[in-house]
Parts: sequence; structure tokens; C-alpha cells
Amino acid sequence: EEWAALSRAYYFLADGHLSFDEAKQEEMMATFEKGTRAAERGLLAASPAFATRMREGARIEEVVNLFERNAVPGLYWRSANLGKWAAAQGFATLLSYKDESRAVMTCCLELDAGYFFAGPHRYFGAFFARAPAYAGGDLNKSKEHFEASLALEQQYFATHVLFASDYAQKSQNRALFDEQLNFVINGNPQALPDVAPENLVEQRKAREQDRVRSAADRGHAHRRLHRQRSR
Repeated sequence: EEWAALSRAYYFLADGHLSFDEAKQEEMMATFEKGTRAAERGLLAASPAFATRMREGARIEEVVNLFERNAVPGLYWRSANLGKWAAAQGFATLLSYKDESRAVMTCCLELDAGYFFAGPHRYFGAFFARAPAYAGGDLNKSKEHFEASLALEQQYFATHVLFASDYAQKSQNRALFDEQLNFVINGNPQALPDVAPENLVEQRKAREQDRVRSAADRGHAHRRLHRQRSR
């Protein structure tokens, strides 16, 4: 649990603080890597069988069946850090970790679907929205997982932000996009006291997404008006 807690702390530092500063992107990447390594150390310490298989050269997705429910925190935060690191590296890198991440998070989903405010469902909501069809992308599955996550916990704001940014935007559902962001913008971060700092970060993300979308709307309206006047 200590290693998983450290991994989570690295994740929050990178995602909740460093990611907002363009001058600290290298530090952000290094912090996500530290988070990944911390979770791995915890998993190795908790399972001698897993440690043995990894020394033998096995890939983690090949040995997830060795884990029990107490491994979910380490597995979850390893995937969370690794996923953010890979996404920042670019789509090709993210795609190269697709099978590993899917196998590990499927293990989390089966062992403890409610972990960290239904985090495994939240992960797959984003996964199925972001992946192209040839790599397993499926908007119907994305929606199902986001709704399952919200059914288990409404007040964790990251689920709403991801539902808006990943599913609603890709499915071109503007009403849902606005609904999810407004829930966060107008919500109470203290509704879940243990993650109030995380919820405050998600409010910041929601406001920024709303600002960008509103600016885009104004740009579209200006271009339409210009075309009409040019006729």
C-alpha cells in the first residue's frame, strides 16, 4: 500500500501541477516514470511469484492472473502513470502499450471495479473512446464504462471531465459535453473530502475545456457571419 500511495502522489504531482506548466514538461514525464517505478516496486515486493516471473523475462500482461485484490492499488497507479507518460510521448507510444494496459486494467476491473471511485471503469471509458477502431476503439463501450463509473460514484470530477473530453467530443454530443463540464464547474470539490485537491484540479481542467470550446464556437460564428456578408 505504501508504494501504491507513493505512486499515486507522483501521479497527482505530474497530472495536477506539472502538466499545467509548459516549462516543466520534462519534469512531468520524469515524475510519471517515478510513479510507474514506485508501483512496480510494490507489486514485486507483494508477490514473490510475480517477481520470479518478471526476472524470467515475462511481460506483465502475461502474469496478471497471479494477482489478488490487494494488488489492485499498485496495478491501477502503475497503469495510470504509464498511460499518461505514453500519451505524452505520442500516439505511437500509447498504442504500443495498448495490450499491456488493457490486460492490467481488466484485471483491476475483475478484482475491484470500485477501486478509486470506479477507476477501472473510468479508465476503459477513456480507452475505448481514444483508441481507433482498428485498435479496439468502441464508443458504445466507452459510454457504458463511463456510465458504470458514474453509477458507482458521481462526485469524483475526473470521470465527468473525461466523459466530456473523450466520449462526448468524439461522438459530437455537445449537450452531454456541456452537461458533464457544468457538473464539475458548478460542483463542490469537498463532496469527497479525501480527493478535494484532485477535484479542484479537475475543475481547472473543466473550465479550460469550456473556455476553449466557447472560443471555438465564437470563431465558427464569426466565420459564418463573414461568409454571409461576402455573398
